[in-house]
Amino acid sequence: MILQIKVTLKGIKPPIWRRLLVDDRFTFLQFHELLQVAFRWEDSHLHEFHTTSTPHNRKIWIGDPIMLEGVFGRRLLDEKDVQLREFLQNEKDKLVYVYDFGDDWEHDIVVENILPYDADGRYPYCVKATRMAPEEDSGGEWLEHEAPQKPMPPKQLTDAVNKDLEAFHADEHK
Repeated sequence: MILQIKVTLKGIKPPIWRRLLVDDRFTFLQFHELLQVAFRWEDSHLHEFHTTSTPHNRKIWIGDPIMLEGVFGRRLLDEKDVQLREFLQNEKDKLVYVYDFGDDWEHDIVVENILPYDADGRYPYCVKATRMAPEEDSGGEWLEHEAPQKPMPPKQLTDAVNKDLEAFHADEHK
C-alpha cells in the first residue's frame, strides 16, 4: 500500500510541512533518509521516532540502537528492521519524528490516506511542500526574523524536493 503522509514541523507558524507518498514497506531507516531529503537536511544529527498508537497507549521508540544506546536509558526498536506498515496502517495513525536532539526539531507525522500501489507510480513522491525548513544547527533563530535565503514558492519547492527524491530513489535501487 501507499501511504499519503503529512509531516509537519511542530511549533512553527506559518507551518512548514511536506505531503508525501511513501510505500508502507519502507523501513524507518529509509523513512528517516526520505525525511532528510524532503526537508533538505544533511543527516548530521541523531534522530528517533516514537508513537503511542499502540495497545494501552504505550510509548514505543524506533531508531538506531547503536547510535542511541544509553542516550535516554530506553529500549529502541531497530529502525533497519521495522517497516512503516507495522505502525502506520490506518488513516489518522500518527508518529513523531525528532531530528537533532540539540535543536529538537519535532515533526508530527499523520497518515492522511491509504492508496493502492500503482506500478507506474513514483514513490517516494512529494505531493506538496510548504516553506523551507530551518538550516542545520540554526536552532530556529532565523524563524523569528527573516529567512537567510529567498523564500521558495510551494510549487518550486515541491519540484525541487521531487528532483532530490529522484536521486534518493535511484540510490535506493542500485
